[in-house]
Amino acid sequence: MVELLAPAKNLECGIAAINYGADAVYIGGPDFSARSQASNSIADIRRLVLHAHQYWAKVYVALNTLLTDNEISIAGKLIRELYEAEIDALIIQDIGLLESDLPPIPLFASSQMTNMTTEKVQFLQKAGFKRVILERALSLEEIKEIRRKTTVDLECFVHGSLCVAYGGFCNLSYIQGKRSANKGNCAQPCRKRYDLYDENGLVLGSKNFLSLKDLNLSESLEQLMDAGISSFKVEGRLKDVNYIKNIIYYYRKKIDKLKSATKVSSGFFYERPSKLSFEVNPEKTFNRGYTSYFFKTRQKMASLDSPKSLGEEIGKITGITQRYIELNKSAELNPGDGICFFDRENKLVGTYINKVENNKVFLDKHLDRAKRGILIYRNFDKQFNQWLKRDPIQRKIKIHFLCFQTKNDYSISVFDEDGISVTRCIARKEQGNSTAGDLKERFKRGLQKCGGTLFYCVNVKVDSPELPDLSLSEINLIRRQLLDLLGKERIKFFQRVINYPETEQNFSLKFDINRAENVSNEKAELYYKRHGVEKTYKAIENLTEQDERSLMTTKYCIKYELDLCPKKSKIKQNSKNFYIRDEKGRDFLLSFDCDKCEMQVRQKS
Repeated sequence: MVELLAPAKNLECGIAAINYGADAVYIGGPDFSARSQASNSIADIRRLVLHAHQYWAKVYVALNTLLTDNEISIAGKLIRELYEAEIDALIIQDIGLLESDLPPIPLFASSQMTNMTTEKVQFLQKAGFKRVILERALSLEEIKEIRRKTTVDLECFVHGSLCVAYGGFCNLSYIQGKRSANKGNCAQPCRKRYDLYDENGLVLGSKNFLSLKDLNLSESLEQLMDAGISSFKVEGRLKDVNYIKNIIYYYRKKIDKLKSATKVSSGFFYERPSKLSFEVNPEKTFNRGYTSYFFKTRQKMASLDSPKSLGEEIGKITGITQRYIELNKSAELNPGDGICFFDRENKLVGTYINKVENNKVFLDKHLDRAKRGILIYRNFDKQFNQWLKRDPIQRKIKIHFLCFQTKNDYSISVFDEDGISVTRCIARKEQGNSTAGDLKERFKRGLQKCGGTLFYCVNVKVDSPELPDLSLSEINLIRRQLLDLLGKERIKFFQRVINYPETEQNFSLKFDINRAENVSNEKAELYYKRHGVEKTYKAIENLTEQDERSLMTTKYCIKYELDLCPKKSKIKQNSKNFYIRDEKGRDFLLSFDCDKCEMQVRQKS
């Protein structure tokens, strides 16, 4: 069964992800996470584990930065604490951890390890990794090829922000400001504005040339399932709780619909209000516009004009007065909604709506920057976000009760959808004045009330001609005791995986080690040499002086984006390379390998 994997910035987001249908959550620990702004205490992770395991959902911790010689021993102690907190897997980047004394915890190979070839995934499988998180830029056919030649679990991103570089192949943030992406401190230079010019100094524009739209593969889930993907991963460990609720439930519904079509029961049940004003919609939360990236074919994918969220397209401006704008269609806009548009200078501006009268929209500010014909986007839907904040969805486990009579007493059993059950025996006592019919109805009424718990009662069966004459409050107490015991039994029966890394000791690497492997400690170097690697490359953070390595390698290509691809364009080009200049006047060379369809960002010599 395919897994829906959700991000969690903190405990609140993690619990929301589980409640809204995630099969698993990945979260940063106290240190060494590739999102240093989203660290969490061991105590909070333990609370999340307890909540998740009630639903037989899992918690993975990201410890996926490069480690120094000093840090790798500290990380080892932290991993031991995380294991004792009963997490289900550890996501790592630094291969040196395989030379450490780790507890028997499943290891996942982070996408920061640049997992994009069959040979690399085969190596990671032999090294004992339980799962490999694939590079985002892989096509469907490349994923299928990896699946055909490996058996390790494969995880892929299906939604969220895109790094323009291959995972682990970006050092631009470190060069520009000593903030290393491989140490969890990326300054996101790809989201900044650059001037683009050619070898002759001709300026071709000033835009966010390295900023990509967001990934959305929600219409390709069935193809990914057929390709052998084990886990669908949503990006977003810096996103807020409303993003988590909206996107996770959106994908939960998509996956359940696929399972229903193939007659596979998902096992999920959600208690929802009888009437909802909204349906989950990925357009309504943070997005820069969506792309399927390279999944099916190369396409235009840059968010050139702004790295900010656009939201959902509402309509075009057809008229402007001193008080309001008019739209070409009647949109369901409300006071307090946030909208944005590109102004006369093509700069993105945002404002709030004060009032709406049919097609007339009264803006809080920036009315003077609007013009006819431009598109309006809503990047904040006030009512939608209020609905999410009220938390209308609760994840429930289906149960049923059985009341029956034994030789010496009465018993009440409760069974959940996974076959776990507990029983409470009730001693016989003298019957009161209640009739058998009254007692049967009282037991049903008392046992089926499960509000405030993680259970939902679908049936109460009374299989006994007689019942003890208990009051409704006594029945309520028995129900609470049974459900408390059932919750504890569920956690007890949860199957935690035990895994010892490196199951195949004697093997040699069958691919060329390159600078993307980012060796940053002696243990990593030892591991590679023990497996036949003669030469390793130090991570850029470990160098005393800059070498000639690429600062970024990407499958994305500016020439393709600007219709200047020599394979596609009819425009004759005299310039082989391009250059970009950042806001501080620093220049970087863009070189192109057209055979591989790759672009590199290098320091200008």
